[in-house]
Amino acid sequence: LRDRALLRLSRKELESVALVEGGLTVVLTQAEDGASWAITQPPNMEADQRQALFTVNTLAALRAFDVAPDQAFTPSGGRFVLRFRDGHSESVDLGQAERDADNQPLVRVRVSGRPGVYRIKATTLAELRKAFGRG
Repeated sequence: LRDRALLRLSRKELESVALVEGGLTVVLTQAEDGASWAITQPPNMEADQRQALFTVNTLAALRAFDVAPDQAFTPSGGRFVLRFRDGHSESVDLGQAERDADNQPLVRVRVSGRPGVYRIKATTLAELRKAFGRG
């Protein structure tokens, strides 16, 4: 059995989470007190606090649906970039969409600093994107 946990972190450790996709970067930044999130890039976007918390909590404990059957990975150009208060960052690179044997839509992903290619449910990705006004 392989560990499908892609990320394990505390929400309090995060400074910001960005979605880079299609030439647009949307950044959610955590308030100093950790009580709220704001969209700091681009300007003039309002953050849905409930959706932001859902997204950050889901990313903090992100699990793969399964391990990809091969190591093929074609980047889609999309990625989540997690920046931590201590200055380091991690990324979840999004790859090609595909379907499993049960015709369920999945997306291949790679995580910085972790070997292997994994797949997450396309529905999970769609929910994560909503906090960035992309869903």
